[in-house]
Amino acid sequence: MKIDLPAGGELPKTLPARLAEKMESIGVSPMKALEYLALFVVLGTIYYCDLTRDWKQSICTPDQVITFSELPVIMFKFLVFTAWPFAIVAALDPTWRSRDAGNVFLAAYIGANALWFHHTGCGFCVFAASFRIIPFVFCALIAHSLGAWRHRSRVEE
Repeated sequence: MKIDLPAGGELPKTLPARLAEKMESIGVSPMKALEYLALFVVLGTIYYCDLTRDWKQSICTPDQVITFSELPVIMFKFLVFTAWPFAIVAALDPTWRSRDAGNVFLAAYIGANALWFHHTGCGFCVFAASFRIIPFVFCALIAHSLGAWRHRSRVEE
């Protein structure tokens, strides 16, 4: 059995050290990578739960008509339920940009939809998935702007 030992007393790099080195080489700090991962997991969970809840509601209840007066309350609930992670990350990290949030959002949304379609066995409908994305994007944009507003007010002072 032949074992290659590092020369000069160097220790072999561990997996986390190699990952950190690789991330820094592409310009992503370990903190930013952790934010990406945490936001992806939280958003994926929220989107999957929302898809499951809507699927069960559409099967178990008859058609429900939403009046115009109910729309603001529904949108506010949807904003609070789905967009709070964007506001928190944008408020805590002054280097967090909307492009970062957009990348994580899209990956989490696609991942949640793929997992949901795989789990339920339903046929994939491009139109249904694309129309559902509109309120998510709208709420994420508002929440990200609110979180980033905290940093803008500090810069102006």
